[in-house]
Amino acid sequence: MFAPGGGGDASAMLIQDFVQVNAPYAFVHGRLLEPRLGWLADDATAAYAEGERLFLTVSATGGEMTVHKRVQVDLGDAYSRGEGVVVPLSWWAAGAERLFPTLDADLEIMPMGPNQVMLTLMGRYEPPLGAMGRVVNRLVLHRVAEACVRNFLHRTAANLEHEEAA
Repeated sequence: MFAPGGGGDASAMLIQDFVQVNAPYAFVHGRLLEPRLGWLADDATAAYAEGERLFLTVSATGGEMTVHKRVQVDLGDAYSRGEGVVVPLSWWAAGAERLFPTLDADLEIMPMGPNQVMLTLMGRYEPPLGAMGRVVNRLVLHRVAEACVRNFLHRTAANLEHEEAA
């Protein structure tokens, strides 16, 4: 979902999506707080907790076109919100930062039942390249951003479900 951002810069875009994770809340909560980041990416390790950079490849698939971009990810300290937990995160393009938006978001988990969790990403990004970027964003890029977030959430859910099953 996209809309002009409230407060701050009116050109910022809001984005939100969610996915259900078929795993107990206690398991997902524990994984999000571990320094081992297998839930985030197959190749993420405890090295991130020791100060190394964490990179992911975000992907968007639409019709016959697929877009891949390597992004650097920064995770903030988790905090409680109601019954759930929020992990702040940011990602930005690795190289050519001015051509791609930076995402600042909250990744939230909420219990939905004994073996189900809602994983939600709520964030905002600034379309790159000023006024021209905002026009291109309205025409095409917002769909790419939405597909990247959706793909990220589905991969994260699959990683969590795979870890829980193992």
